[in-house]
Amino acid sequence: MIPKVLQKSIAFVSIRAFASLSYLYEVEGESPVTDEEFDELCKFLTDNYELFKPYDMNGYLPEREPDGSIPKIKSGFECANEVCGLTKEYALKLKSGELTLI
Repeated sequence: MIPKVLQKSIAFVSIRAFASLSYLYEVEGESPVTDEEFDELCKFLTDNYELFKPYDMNGYLPEREPDGSIPKIKSGFECANEVCGLTKEYALKLKSGELTLI
């Protein structure tokens, strides 16, 4: 369980990492993480969907299914096409080594 005081910060970092990594892989053709690490991040986002969705300001996480169930997280390809300017800038700084995920 993620402590309430950390939920917003962890949600923001996790969602931004997902979007940035998606952009780097799908658009730039590079990834600083393995497929397994990316899959683990997607599972983490799915497992914590209820906590994180309210903090998804750019709409990177999908809406609920019509039956109310929690959907699978978008593929990296779907997300990469929706990446906003600030996330793209962050992704390119990850690529150059100027920033790290942690």
